[in-house]
Amino acid sequence: MQDTVAGVLVPQFLQRGAKSFVVDLTKEGCQATLSELELHVLSLAKVLVDDLGVKRGDVVSLVLPNSMEFLVSFLAVTFVGAMAAPLNFNYKKEDYHFYMEDSNSKFLLTPADAEAFKQSSSSIAEQVAKGFNMTVARIAVDVQKKTSQKKAQLCIRVDPVIFASKKRDTPKAIAVKPSEADSLRRRLYAATPDDPSLLLHTSGTTGKPKGVPLRQRNLCATMATIVGSYELTASDTTYLVMPLFHVHGLMAALMGTLASGGSVVIPVGGKFSASHFWEDVKRWKASWYTAVPTIHQVLLKRASTDVPNGPPKLRFIRSCSSPLAAPVLERLEKTFKAPVLEAYGMSEACHQMSTNPLPHRGPRKPGTVGVATGVQIAVMRMGTAEKLPAGEVGEVCIQGPNVTDGYLNRPDANKEAFIGGWFRTGDLGSMDKEGFLTLTGRLKEMINRGGEKISPVEVDNGVSSHPLVNEAVAFGAPDPDKYGEIVACAVVLTNEGKQALQREGQEAIEKQIINHAKEKLASFKVPALLFLSDTLPKTPTGKVQRRMVAAHFLKGGAAKGNEKSASGKKGGEKETASSSASSSGQEKEVPAAEFIARCLCALGVRKLFGIVGIPVTEIATAGETLADPPIKFVGFRNEQAAAYAAGASGFLEGIPGVCLTVSGPGNTNALTGCANATTNGWPMVLLSGSADRKEVSKGAAFQELEQLPIARSTKGIFKAAMQAESLQILPSILFDAFRLAKRGRPGAVYVDLPADVLRHSLPSQTAARLLEPSSVFSSVKTVTGGEAAAAAGTTRGGETPAQLEAVLNVLAHARRPLLILGDAVAGNFLEDAVTRFLEGMQIPCVTTPQAKGLLPETHPLNVNAARSTALGSADAVLFLGCDPNWQFRFGEPPLFAKSATLLRVHLIDFPSGGDASGAARQRPRLSADVQVDCLRTAVEQLRQKALSAFGSKESADGFEATAWVKKLREKATANKLKQQSKIESQREREKDHNFRTPLPFHLALFTIDEAVRKVVGGDRGGRHLVSDRQAHVTLVSEGANTLDIGRVILGVHEPRGRLDSGALGTMGVGLPYCIAAALASSFEVQESSIHAGRPRDSGRHEPVVVAVVGDSAFGFSGMECETVCRLGLPVVIFVMNNGGVYGGETLEGLKERGGRLKPTSFVPGAAYEDVMRAFGGRGFVAKNSLELAEVCSKVFSESPVRPSLVNVIIDPQDGKESGNLGHLNPATPASKL
Repeated sequence: MQDTVAGVLVPQFLQRGAKSFVVDLTKEGCQATLSELELHVLSLAKVLVDDLGVKRGDVVSLVLPNSMEFLVSFLAVTFVGAMAAPLNFNYKKEDYHFYMEDSNSKFLLTPADAEAFKQSSSSIAEQVAKGFNMTVARIAVDVQKKTSQKKAQLCIRVDPVIFASKKRDTPKAIAVKPSEADSLRRRLYAATPDDPSLLLHTSGTTGKPKGVPLRQRNLCATMATIVGSYELTASDTTYLVMPLFHVHGLMAALMGTLASGGSVVIPVGGKFSASHFWEDVKRWKASWYTAVPTIHQVLLKRASTDVPNGPPKLRFIRSCSSPLAAPVLERLEKTFKAPVLEAYGMSEACHQMSTNPLPHRGPRKPGTVGVATGVQIAVMRMGTAEKLPAGEVGEVCIQGPNVTDGYLNRPDANKEAFIGGWFRTGDLGSMDKEGFLTLTGRLKEMINRGGEKISPVEVDNGVSSHPLVNEAVAFGAPDPDKYGEIVACAVVLTNEGKQALQREGQEAIEKQIINHAKEKLASFKVPALLFLSDTLPKTPTGKVQRRMVAAHFLKGGAAKGNEKSASGKKGGEKETASSSASSSGQEKEVPAAEFIARCLCALGVRKLFGIVGIPVTEIATAGETLADPPIKFVGFRNEQAAAYAAGASGFLEGIPGVCLTVSGPGNTNALTGCANATTNGWPMVLLSGSADRKEVSKGAAFQELEQLPIARSTKGIFKAAMQAESLQILPSILFDAFRLAKRGRPGAVYVDLPADVLRHSLPSQTAARLLEPSSVFSSVKTVTGGEAAAAAGTTRGGETPAQLEAVLNVLAHARRPLLILGDAVAGNFLEDAVTRFLEGMQIPCVTTPQAKGLLPETHPLNVNAARSTALGSADAVLFLGCDPNWQFRFGEPPLFAKSATLLRVHLIDFPSGGDASGAARQRPRLSADVQVDCLRTAVEQLRQKALSAFGSKESADGFEATAWVKKLREKATANKLKQQSKIESQREREKDHNFRTPLPFHLALFTIDEAVRKVVGGDRGGRHLVSDRQAHVTLVSEGANTLDIGRVILGVHEPRGRLDSGALGTMGVGLPYCIAAALASSFEVQESSIHAGRPRDSGRHEPVVVAVVGDSAFGFSGMECETVCRLGLPVVIFVMNNGGVYGGETLEGLKERGGRLKPTSFVPGAAYEDVMRAFGGRGFVAKNSLELAEVCSKVFSESPVRPSLVNVIIDPQDGKESGNLGHLNPATPASKL
């Protein structure tokens, strides 16, 4: 067993006992000693073999972030003799399809932790795996307390819906006892040295990526090489910053450390974070780390602020996977006071082939990748096995025990890759007399300038040796007119360089760099094109690949003409403040603001919500004056409110709402609104200005905040975050943002607009080309409402017919089935489709609060009025377009029957930003969980399958209600009568006291509802009305008691006709939602057969927005009354004024506390009506039901309705603390105040 992974590691794990450890900082307390770790691995190995049927030689794909789960899964797979195939957890569907098919993978392991699952594209991987009939298991390492210690317990969870082999109805947790371990090891650890144990794929520089199978003995050879090269021992601790799906992080950082018996620290989220790096290194006493040059550069750039007093002591720093320029290496050693050892590795060699030595072993040579380690290295004449003498450049070839035997199923590639027993790396280099290898480039990356072959690495080193240059990457640029190819170079400046750029200008800095290069390089090697940039494009593992850099900077095509010009902006962007052509007849320039407005217009945007200021004012102006058609700017008084409105607009109209904010505080003010949109599943895009990137390095720039890192790292706020680094890429950035906002489960997407980009312009012809139909916008259609919702999602809704059929069978054979219709059904405009399905199956339904109106109140299958009975009695419940979240007590008793079968069909929850944190979260108890790309397609498939399998249960004369439906309708009627009786009792009490008693919530809300129903008109409200007026009413409700009681009393008369605090329980949304609803671009009532049993009237109806809000909730965004008045919107606001949060003061209470107000109290008798009057609106006060009815008649009598606010004085003692959410308060109440 010695030449197997288990043979090397298990003795170390057992020998080190409790001395060394692995810690995953993502989850508090997730730490295991190596001996504990081995028991977890053994536990999972048992499940893999005994439960899932994994055999030697089987390929097991891993879609897991850097985590304890990955570590345990990878070791268990390799220990049992299977082949692990780690995959990038951010791959797209096409990527997963290729890699799983190419590897013939039979199993897939994904994270069971809900947060880790959301951060990755695991749901996509599972869908692809299902198509290949693979067995899928979700893995979690849960942290539980045992006595006084926390130990990580392994819990294997298998979803019975999506797996091909042995299905399990409940998650399986298994922990091997130490007494069982020896016998299980002998049985399970069955690998042999020649068994394939790791499958990686090349990065695919030419054609499709090639599979690289590595055997157990290959991995063992590399582990021995890493341990020996760096003299790793059990006293070493590594800080893991490289992804484990990449050979660098997997073999050097993880497996090398474990083979030495050392300790491993996995950072929060499994990702590199510069802001936490040194803090974690110091806390866990890390002695070394290995990374790509990009990470070293980031740490170097932040060193003065992150470690002003010097870094914690490191034994060494390792760099690999991409060239590290000699000047950068020297700065690293000087700054971090540790030797920097550059190494050379590749997948085909199971990683390391050479490295610079530790200081006591001999000299290090910056600019080289050191001497051979574990392999033989030779520099061969091109295409031959002839070794070249020292100093001559040729192809680097290797042979040794860690080198792969050949590519997977690629005999053609193997024939090309091996020559005379040597593996051809494809790298060019030379070796000096002492055996130090210098890489000069890739065979396919050589620059051919008029027949002169130029090494790009040589150019890199020549340019990067300038003191103002931080990074330099050279590449060939097409030059069809003269040389065929010329030398181009992308340059990132140091902080000092950026400051010099500000002082001296671009032309002067470029000239300095070129003159410096002339001193270092032959004249034909000096760059003819220079691109100054703040960043360079990188691979998912942080590597800078030359071909990516070339593609990024050469988007405009061939580099035409004038080699004397060193500016990479030739024919591209110009920094300017005006778009007017000069008197010399220059081509007109299109400023950034106009270009952005035109991009948004092409995406169908017709309004922007936000606040103007530096640096985005011109965008709002350009939208209104230069876009065609114009984009209305809706200016708010607070960015948070603007973001709330943008999210609601996305829900109401079916296309992403757009919010525009200034930089810094303006951006952060909007974040709660974005979180609200993402949690509710509403599509929106946040556009924020940000600090000038050239000024950031100088210190605290104007409104400087790390907006992009915050957006990317904070869980649950954004689905994605991106930066418009130039105007040329802006159209594709915005297109991606809109696509991602709508894709799968909608949410917010952030687009960062740096101030320096906003100062640029584009030549009018370039701008026109980027916006023409053949550009990135060609697939975007300007639509609104239901049409947008039907067209916006991806088209893969038809890939889950078997799962949908299983859901349907459960519902069809249940005695008491129930559907819960969620916000996503409303947001996708599915009222007609879902009603046809319900009527065909005759299944009753309840809705989430914001999905009310999908079916009218009088529809026989709408049992919202018997909600508690329906939920508690149903034996099969389908959550359609919603989650069993806190609003449904997570599907648990007593709200639901313990024996009930819970099902969910919902949109795919694609990853949102943020690091996973906290302990693993338990999934709701779902017997089936079907995630789809297109909810419309899924609903239609359910309807069609139901029709073909069971026929329609609707008779020609209407419904033949089942006993279950009859029971619920009877309960609904009884509840309504009970409510009516309570209201009548309150009316009688008012009369008895001559209308001088305080107004209770129920009576006040009922009075408002009666008035609104008259405005709605017709028979849509389900009561007899005398008015023929037909308005489109949107109800907005928020507060505690106002929201809870109003949910039962206030009617909703249209789909998407109710907006409230939603799934995030957000207060302050009322007025912003009113503004979004009033401005919704289409108030057209869709034709439908569901309301009152006949086709609905179509055409335009008068819009009216009614807000019923608590006085506390009103305070969050009360200043938006000015926005309502400024825009003249048809909004009527009822402020339910009970004098405080949950309730206010009484004279008796004030006396008891000596005049001191309770923490929940506001100023008694607040005149909220004066807020509206201050801005030109109408303000009213109502102290009893008669006054309230009279005021309602007055405000609703005008057409159109004018901005109005009614201050409804409510009994301060009528409500209760926390409304209906008192169970969420701490169990032990605070002392009485």
